[in-house]
Amino acid sequence: MNISILFSTYKRPNSLKETLNSFKRLATTNFSWEILVADNADDPETQNILKSFQNELPLDFIIVTRPGKNAALNELVKIAKGELFVFTDDDVTPEKNWLIELWKAHKRWPNDILFGGKVIPKFPSETPDWIKSPSFEYAFAAFAWFDKGDKEKPFEDCPFGPNMAVTANVFRELGFMFDEHIGPCGTDYPMGSETSFCRKLKKINKRYIYVPTSIVYHRIRPDQVTFKALLKRAYRHGRGLAISQPNHRCKELFGAPRYLYKKIAILAFKYLLNYWRSPEKKWPYGKWLYFHLGMLKQYRLLSKQNKNAK
Repeated sequence: MNISILFSTYKRPNSLKETLNSFKRLATTNFSWEILVADNADDPETQNILKSFQNELPLDFIIVTRPGKNAALNELVKIAKGELFVFTDDDVTPEKNWLIELWKAHKRWPNDILFGGKVIPKFPSETPDWIKSPSFEYAFAAFAWFDKGDKEKPFEDCPFGPNMAVTANVFRELGFMFDEHIGPCGTDYPMGSETSFCRKLKKINKRYIYVPTSIVYHRIRPDQVTFKALLKRAYRHGRGLAISQPNHRCKELFGAPRYLYKKIAILAFKYLLNYWRSPEKKWPYGKWLYFHLGMLKQYRLLSKQNKNAK
């Protein structure tokens, strides 16, 4: 087996169906492939849709009741047969040559273990112009917008989850797994699943290969482009940063670095001063306020966990 497509789904049957329909249009010549899906909700409607595609795609699925996307992915990598694991989501529409381009890049760069392609968001019609603008600086975190240009080359940061490929030996021989304490799980969780994974990989391989000809379109829901949703995203982003940097070496107050309380007070004051402005104008203040509130919560949770472990 050459390629295994792996992803988790959680009670999004309509989006899942659209994604699987798009997979039927993929070009898959010159390699063998499989699709493995984890139903992370044990949802009968999801399972019926998956079963309906099994005669049209090389698809199999498992049920993972342990909460969290990363828990589901960790079960999938145990059974995947491919040489290259391609990770994605249940809300993508790939271009026809998506897999072909990743497979060719894998062969062109045989000594590399991590590959990533473009992720382009497809916004709903009601999206405000300032959010869907390429200049919106938070699009990478809010919508996984990932575009490093049109030249294939090594980079030292991290690709994004909807279009990330990893050689199977990383899991089979080196024993790498996804951190189950981070990433999508319910509505309040620390972000940074791919970043956490790539940070561990960097200990053995300091770069990844960017493959601009491998493209997926990330379908954005209307509820994801509201101001409130962006603030929640910034909050989860802050939680993710804190969990990735637990040893802050700062004096603490109530389990969190003392400087955070002062920082949050200043940011809250600035946000209130700008509260009545348009969402575009007040976003920079709200983003940093909620980001630091997320950091505060996560550090306090970590402190509580450490005390309970003693």
